Amino acid sequence: MQNIYIEKGNHFAAYLNNWTAEKGISTHEVELRSEDLMEQADSLVIFHENHNIAKEYSDLRELFDSKHMPVHKIDINGTMVVALSQFQLWLERNKCRNLLILGASELKDNPNIERFFKELELA
Repeated sequence: MQNIYIEKGNHFAAYLNNWTAEKGISTHEVELRSEDLMEQADSLVIFHENHNIAKEYSDLRELFDSKHMPVHKIDINGTMVVALSQFQLWLERNKCRNLLILGASELKDNPNIERFFKELELA
């Protein structure tokens, strides 16, 4: 993985920025309405709680799908072992290098976020 793109001004993104700094992964803040977003990111990951996904994120998912770019959703309240293994397999299978990772600001307060990222090992 080379770069992670996160949503500018988002509390979940700020949490993710701190985590990536510890892992030595480059993180870049982006505006979701940026015209060159699709040129920067080669894949999309959406974190959500119980399948509640903001319309803006759903619209981006549709855009990535329409361009045949890899998209993955992670329900942070689902089974942790399954979420972790599916995400790692998805990363390996799609050889994602420049991920756009999104999640609602309030996800930073979900205790499962910390558990997920504590267990996650990125190559």
